[in-house]
Amino acid sequence: MNREEAVLHPVRMKIIQMLMKEPRTAQEMLKEIDAAQATMYRHLRILEKAEIISVEGEKQVRGALEKTYVLHAEKASFRGGDVAEWSGEDFRKAFLMYHIHLLQLVGDYTSGNIDAEADGFGFHQVELFLDEEDFKEFQQEYVQLLQKYEAKRDTAARRRTLAAAFIPEKKQGRDL
Repeated sequence: MNREEAVLHPVRMKIIQMLMKEPRTAQEMLKEIDAAQATMYRHLRILEKAEIISVEGEKQVRGALEKTYVLHAEKASFRGGDVAEWSGEDFRKAFLMYHIHLLQLVGDYTSGNIDAEADGFGFHQVELFLDEEDFKEFQQEYVQLLQKYEAKRDTAARRRTLAAAFIPEKKQGRDL
């Protein structure tokens, strides 16, 4: 299984999101992920084999060895050179898995009492007309803004997921 297949699975994406915050054990993750214990360990093995996560520590708990997992964030996302060899089908498959994960998050949110306005729930699409220089500047400012708020890891605060995709229009004459 390649790295893309290892990452782009709904359960493994949840594991990655949890480990982005802090190292955790399988038992800690099972409290937040609706999966059987055997399923959780299978997904952890896949991520470990793909070197996306590793074991940070081990300790004995009631006669069993409990492992604490840590994320290698640079291997859990795809940019530039990572996707240079992808086909159009590879891009569509990855994008579909990304949206399936978002749909699960929306499903979790909408399964209870919903107050979208108070909760800040919403989604939108906007078209930006930017030349390459303006787009690079926009990307840098966007990353800086995200880093400012990602640094706030208050576990007492409510988690909110921001999902974004930059989709350039097809260049004229480009063969996809």
